[in-house]
Amino acid sequence: MLRPDRALDPGIRQRFLREGYAANAVGHPGVVSIDDDEEEAGAAFLVMELLEGESVDKLARRLGGRVPWEMTVELLVQLLE
Repeated sequence: MLRPDRALDPGIRQRFLREGYAANAVGHPGVVSIDDDEEEAGAAFLVMELLEGESVDKLARRLGGRVPWEMTVELLVQLLE
């Protein structure tokens, strides 16, 4: 979501939308797709693909407060891809 005060600037709004849609060109399963853009109450926002999953914070809590180093390495490899 682009804050309303930033959305008033046409250049900033255009850049926001352009960079959002540029993510679609990446074509990687780890990058969400942008499906649409909208404006409400002066704020611009992007409509993104909904992903199912768990945050690393929730994962750590579920595993007793820490993510094992082997799993951390696996997550980092996915992130770097």
